[in-house]
Amino acid sequence: CVEARQGASLAAVIDDAARSMHEASQRYKFSVQSLFEAVPQQDRRENVQWLVQAFDVMGFSDTALFQTTLTLDRYYARQPGGRQVHPVDAQTKLLSAVCLALKGGLRDDVQVPLRQVVTHLARDQVPFDDVLRAELAMLRRLGYCTGTPTAHDHLELLCARLVGIDRRICRLANLLLHLTLAEACLHYQHPHAVLAAAALALAMFTLRSPAAAYDALLEDFALFFRADEDEVLPD
Repeated sequence: CVEARQGASLAAVIDDAARSMHEASQRYKFSVQSLFEAVPQQDRRENVQWLVQAFDVMGFSDTALFQTTLTLDRYYARQPGGRQVHPVDAQTKLLSAVCLALKGGLRDDVQVPLRQVVTHLARDQVPFDDVLRAELAMLRRLGYCTGTPTAHDHLELLCARLVGIDRRICRLANLLLHLTLAEACLHYQHPHAVLAAAALALAMFTLRSPAAAYDALLEDFALFFRADEDEVLPD
């Protein structure tokens, strides 16, 4: 019937999208050691804490938060020769990562001109032109490739069916995923798909979710991987 053919076509599109998301995420994976050579672990934690607080005040989405964090981490990890970023430039780089995230398809988060947003976040201490110059330098360092899939993007896809079973699962998993942001070793140790699935599995265990939730998670998690891939959840 028509409905069945449409359903099959939609499933094929979702399958391809999930696999492409996972493959893109893995393609741009970086070394956490390289990240820490450019920015000390405690400094990075403070950056993440500032982003979480600032985005909450500004009403920016979780999508923007995870994208900004990933963009900044990718930039630092690509610093040549493990060169550390000077503290004076750190806030400028932070603001330029925010700009890139908000420009990269997340403009719905911004209800006012971007210059006004940056000026407010910088408390008038960093000239907007300096942020734009840093943004261009960041783009060059990243090979003009931004907007790569985040762990939160994977979580949203895995939650597509779970919200119909119990919305609390996705809310708790989202909170757990936020907690990993401050710990780069944990956040980047495994593929984003695995991290998102693990957060959901822990949320299900905590909430004593029904078997249907676990079945949906396992089925949708498999969409991220090709049939010939030998990637599984960690022991």
